[in-house]
Amino acid sequence: MSKKLLILSDSHGFNNLIDEVLKNEQGKYDYACCAGDYCTEISYMKQCFNWFVDGNNDYGYKDIQIFEIEEVKFILVHSQHQFSFDKNKYFSALRELGKQHQANVVIYGHTHCQDIDKTEEPILVNPGSIALPRGPKKLGSYVIATIDKDKISFKVKYI
Repeated sequence: MSKKLLILSDSHGFNNLIDEVLKNEQGKYDYACCAGDYCTEISYMKQCFNWFVDGNNDYGYKDIQIFEIEEVKFILVHSQHQFSFDKNKYFSALRELGKQHQANVVIYGHTHCQDIDKTEEPILVNPGSIALPRGPKKLGSYVIATIDKDKISFKVKYI
């Protein structure tokens, strides 16, 4: 039976948007993660998410989380330490981090731009920002990943 992972990032203290997403998706996912810049209390994050990491605007939790769902291994980072304005260098650094940890998927935030790059493994997933989106659509976005044993698919959703 497949499992669903709710992926979001960069809420920047807009807990009302986190609450809205969680309410809209209630009962439609098994796990939830946040790729940083949550800018709120860690206790609130622990109530809402199975996994989350600090972004460049957060302090006192974890910089990296590694977890498995079914047979897919994930690494969760905000990615400010890998960031480069050169997209090829940026993606190369993220993939290298994923390979170091033998991950199939690297979930990252920081850019506020939704992107899913499946050109090679590990797959790179940025859900964008639910609060301060950048990119062509300018809509708050998040991702639902469906994991079925070792297969994974992604659906981008908008607030």
